[in-house]
Amino acid sequence: DEYQNSKENISTECAKKIARFLWQCGNTDESFLVRSIRIASQRVFNSEHNPDKELLTLAFPQNFSMEVSEAAEKFSQDEWILYALIRSESFFNSKVSSHAGALGLTQLMDSTAKDVARKLKFTEYDLTDAETNILFGSFYFEELTRRLDDSIILAAFSYNGGISRVRSWIKSASIQFGAKKVPNDLFLEALPYSETREYGRKILSAAAMYGWLYYDLNPVKVAEEILK
Repeated sequence: DEYQNSKENISTECAKKIARFLWQCGNTDESFLVRSIRIASQRVFNSEHNPDKELLTLAFPQNFSMEVSEAAEKFSQDEWILYALIRSESFFNSKVSSHAGALGLTQLMDSTAKDVARKLKFTEYDLTDAETNILFGSFYFEELTRRLDDSIILAAFSYNGGISRVRSWIKSASIQFGAKKVPNDLFLEALPYSETREYGRKILSAAAMYGWLYYDLNPVKVAEEILK
């Protein structure tokens, strides 16, 4: 609270130390991790100078790395997209619940979780358990990707807005632009639903950052992979 009241007078170096300390506190209370990411992100996006790598890693951390690695390997998924999904959905807070009832790191609705549990043959599960939630979210995102011609960005839209709605938007865009297949970068900007449009941008930018920071990938190549 004191930081928020005085942040205009706090240097970036001091903000980094605060964010790092809160990140460490997040090992025992994930609400501190959320605050750490928010402070670092504010500095990244409002800085007059190019942010250094330490600040970027605080804004885009790799918490739950073991669970992410196992789920990504199990479903042949790139880790950077799964990190982008978790960061965009929950800021790595495994206990968070949305006003609509979505729960946990990948913000799964109960109906979706039940369907995933059935397919993965889980008779019991707890969505506040990090390993389970990441496993379910990874499976669901990869399933959406397969159902949408291996398009990561269309899967992201569907994760947020529902696959039926996205398919309807695709048909409308084809009519609007007079093209059988509208390029996904154009489709992103033409989405009629602002929440899903912004969500797609968040996934795209976060994935590019994770790919560059931790996997030595060119951000442009990551963006191209997501938008193809």
